[in-house]
Amino acid sequence: MSVEEEKTTTSEKSINGDVVLHQLEKGQDSQVDYSELERKTIRQIDLRMLPLLGILYAIALVDRTNLSFARTAGMEEDLQIAVGDRYSIVSLVFFIPYTLFELPSNLLLRRFGVRLCLTCYIAGWAVVLLGMTFVKNYQQLAVCRTLLGVFEAGFFPAMTFVISTWYKRHEVQARLVFFYMTSVTIGSCSPILCYCMTLLGGKAGLKGWQWIFLIQALVTFVLVVLTWFLVVDFPDKNTFLTPEQTQLVLDRLEKDRGDSLPDELTKAKVFHHLGDWIIWAHAADGIGIASSLEFWSSTFDPSSSLAAKPLKPPAIVSVADIICDSRFLLMAEQSRRDVKSSLVSAQLPATAASYFSTIILKSMGWSTSAALLLTTPPYFAAALVSIIIGYLSDRTKQRASFLAFQTTLTIIGLLVVGYASGNGVRYFGIFVLTIGSSGCVPAVLAYSANNVVSHSKRSVSTGVVIAFGGIGGIMGTTVFRQEDFPRYINGIWTSVGAQLLMLIVLAVTTWTYWRRNKLAREGKLPTLEGQPGFYYTL
Repeated sequence: MSVEEEKTTTSEKSINGDVVLHQLEKGQDSQVDYSELERKTIRQIDLRMLPLLGILYAIALVDRTNLSFARTAGMEEDLQIAVGDRYSIVSLVFFIPYTLFELPSNLLLRRFGVRLCLTCYIAGWAVVLLGMTFVKNYQQLAVCRTLLGVFEAGFFPAMTFVISTWYKRHEVQARLVFFYMTSVTIGSCSPILCYCMTLLGGKAGLKGWQWIFLIQALVTFVLVVLTWFLVVDFPDKNTFLTPEQTQLVLDRLEKDRGDSLPDELTKAKVFHHLGDWIIWAHAADGIGIASSLEFWSSTFDPSSSLAAKPLKPPAIVSVADIICDSRFLLMAEQSRRDVKSSLVSAQLPATAASYFSTIILKSMGWSTSAALLLTTPPYFAAALVSIIIGYLSDRTKQRASFLAFQTTLTIIGLLVVGYASGNGVRYFGIFVLTIGSSGCVPAVLAYSANNVVSHSKRSVSTGVVIAFGGIGGIMGTTVFRQEDFPRYINGIWTSVGAQLLMLIVLAVTTWTYWRRNKLAREGKLPTLEGQPGFYYTL
């Protein structure tokens, strides 16, 4: 289709199973009205979709970190999970199904619909949380954690996939940043919320750790209802826009990349998409992000001092006696490790840097409550900078240069935190590390989503990239050894190495995109991604 022909687009749309042929002609007289309708429609989509998805994922983040809170609230003694490697087993069984089911669950999303899938996922983990309230031993707890990994596996990939199908390629990063950082900000309140839940210990015959699971289960059941009635489906299946608005959205997507309507998902297509090495290159970027996010969460585990004997996994070090003996602080600090491990597996938010900032602030003489409150500024700084970068990246239609900048910030932050001598400087390093690593997550997802065409390839790409983030999170927990305390130089340089690998992969993929664009413009390549007029975003 030529550029002139694109001014009058003819597209098919599917609404309630009917295929309608629509022709949208934008003449000079109607241009103002069309632009106003477009602004109104996009604003309506933003308000309907992004805040709700951000809240849902924030609650998912809180739900998956409850193990650490419950441990410090008495579950450790009641279930004897500190014996040997029991806590490690209970923690890690979550990741096996979580990583394995991310891609398969994404492939089912178009078939069963976003609303049904997300509702089932949330209902599933609500039931699991309810079951965790009444477990009697660590084996039952391990089974529940495994099931939790099954139900949560498809959640973050699904939301990322859906967001990318609603917007033009150069509108998506700002939306992913808003969704992602909303989750980070809300999730940062979880230590205070869970601590308050433990104060109910003794009521109704339940202990503090049981109240954590029970209250979160009840809240999650409420979200099941909200999800069923409010979550937005794919553009061609939506029910909240008018037919005219729906057609506008589909026409915008068709003109932008030619995949407004879903293609048929077949086994042959899935394996064909998996054969594209660039998908795996973006997945390698996910590992780099995960390792940086995992950094400080892997180096400290204050609650491990409560164990009957030291825990054995290489990521865990007991420093609670050095820091403070407040149960509140133990809860907050232990939660950082589980937040990071879970979050990098699903790409949901909270930074390892904020974990270490509490330790720095305590060593500077701040009280426990003040130190906990002062851990939040890095989150807000990361949110602000990420939103600005997301806006600029969309506005300039550039991805790689901004992603390289954020990766460089991550490297600088790692080195400052690892090598600086003053606590104030190290705390500044936490800001730099947080801003860089948190912003990379939506940036990688946007870069990957911008350069694929078709719903089938988008579902495969999103699932693979996020699954590899989980692998990177697990790798991150193995490189910080107890014998390297307190600086963990080996772990620092492993994380720096992962960021350097990310920069190399980024350079290779960007050069490949640039080269293919050049050949296509010279007529030496027929089409890119099978779509006439499509060019890769650099």
